[in-house]
Amino acid sequence: MSSSKLSKEFNQLVLEAVDEALSILGDEPVKRAFYYHLEKRAKIKCSEIPERLQEFHKALHQLFNGGACILERRISRNLYRRLGLELRANDGRNLADYVNEARIMYESL
Repeated sequence: MSSSKLSKEFNQLVLEAVDEALSILGDEPVKRAFYYHLEKRAKIKCSEIPERLQEFHKALHQLFNGGACILERRISRNLYRRLGLELRANDGRNLADYVNEARIMYESL
């Protein structure tokens, strides 16, 4: 499989993991409101999240303060589960670190 196809598939899995994690906030209108504020405040479109992980991480912390850590863990857990990988939590690492690690493992499968 080509690397661009792998990258597109992986990015889609990241978006699905984010969307699933956001379900703890509420139903579809709440998720739409989150994506609206993400785009208006942080200038990050939903489709850009996989390519702009550090900015997404910062935006989560600006929008949710301490609650961002819960969302980040949930996103990471969702992504690793979708990939059939075991998430090994490590303090000091953020969402971008976990997603980038998963990307490397995914592309090496």
